[in-house]
Amino acid sequence: MLTLNSITKVSATALLISTTSVLAEETNSSVLIFGSEVGSDSLTVYTGLIKAFNGDLNKSGYLGRGFIAYGDYNYETAAVAGGSVDIEAVSGDLMLGYQIVGNQAIISGFAGLDIQSNALTPNDPQNSTGGSAHGFKIQGEVRTTENAPAQASLIASYSGANETYYSRGRIGFNVGKFSVGPEASLLGNEEYDSQKYGAFISGLKVNSLDVSVNVGYANSSGNGSSDGAYAGFSLVRPF
Repeated sequence: MLTLNSITKVSATALLISTTSVLAEETNSSVLIFGSEVGSDSLTVYTGLIKAFNGDLNKSGYLGRGFIAYGDYNYETAAVAGGSVDIEAVSGDLMLGYQIVGNQAIISGFAGLDIQSNALTPNDPQNSTGGSAHGFKIQGEVRTTENAPAQASLIASYSGANETYYSRGRIGFNVGKFSVGPEASLLGNEEYDSQKYGAFISGLKVNSLDVSVNVGYANSSGNGSSDGAYAGFSLVRPF
């Protein structure tokens, strides 16, 4: 099952998406992100904005970020009549953070408020994540820059809202102007756990947009979870 937790909020995460996933060559103070991910029984759409308060994403300094996501998915359970539950989920976070930009690596951390709302149809009495929840959220990331000999990133977050957690690692190999490689994620909440394994390609350019695409397979366990393939994309616009 793919839920809003699969975003690096990232959102996402992050695809997730990370706080400094794209640093443009020119000076930019902000980056706008839009993306989507689909699975065998799910659809997620998200958008977010990251702002460097010092006016330059390429420099160390304080950052602000806000993300919102919508997801629709279903799962099978014997706890309700008909054996199937449809969930419409809305999630958002607002956080402040700081990044340290080095010659070959960038480290960033965020903290703030996370809000989640899950509407279950019909209501599943065995799913404790139904309804609204909010909590304190923290997120950290480390990634290499374009100056590093290899491209790699690691992002992790935890929210007190439904005990939601997310982590994703990527290793990219330069193929011309593109970066291609494997990715792996661990995500879940108090109701389920999931492991995702796949591949990604980034560095695609469409006018002023930076585009990345990822595909893979998810293994899940817990209430309201199922295995299946996933595919997603993200569009990033620095400005």
